[in-house]
Amino acid sequence: MVTDPPYGVAYDPEWRNMAGVSTTRRTGKVENDDRADWREAWALFPGDVAYVWHGALHATTVAESLTACSFDIRAQIIWAKDRLVLGRGHYHWQHEPAWYALRGQGHWSGDRKQTTLWQIAGRSEDAETVHGTQKPVECMRRPIENNSSPGQAVYEPFSGSGTSLIAAEMTGGPAMRSNSRRPMSTSRWRGGRPSRATTPSARAMGLPSAA
Repeated sequence: MVTDPPYGVAYDPEWRNMAGVSTTRRTGKVENDDRADWREAWALFPGDVAYVWHGALHATTVAESLTACSFDIRAQIIWAKDRLVLGRGHYHWQHEPAWYALRGQGHWSGDRKQTTLWQIAGRSEDAETVHGTQKPVECMRRPIENNSSPGQAVYEPFSGSGTSLIAAEMTGGPAMRSNSRRPMSTSRWRGGRPSRATTPSARAMGLPSAA
């Protein structure tokens, strides 16, 4: 499972344009961004590896939701951005965390050079969609590469901008995803091609050791 759920922060990307400090097109609202505990989605996943991006201020809530679904927290990944995100607080955020959690031993395909600090640029992703919290594909590709084998399925219950779908295709695996805004994610991925991604009812997931 590699997922980027709503963070529970009621994120409003449009305020910067209204304040005259930005002209971004990425002003799409994040649905259901009033909660950070998504244990119902984790419970539907039968695999043993989870990467869950989350808001730093709700890290404890997200960790508890994973623990409630029999995951053990093994590491916190930090995505170090190449530029700050202008905010209203005293400090401007320039990173986002992800929990790396396992059931049992999990499956590891990575080498011994992996660290918890991921310095990933995001500038080239800006024009792809109007999704307000779209992540670079590398944020999803790296977990898939490190914890799965070609052909294994990737579970993403929150596929808003389609980043996980693209990452799954790049690494040779299908993506099992569920999201109410399917047109945005599918159109970004397809580029006119048939998609290998599938959208099951979330319970129709008889996956082989998925990541």
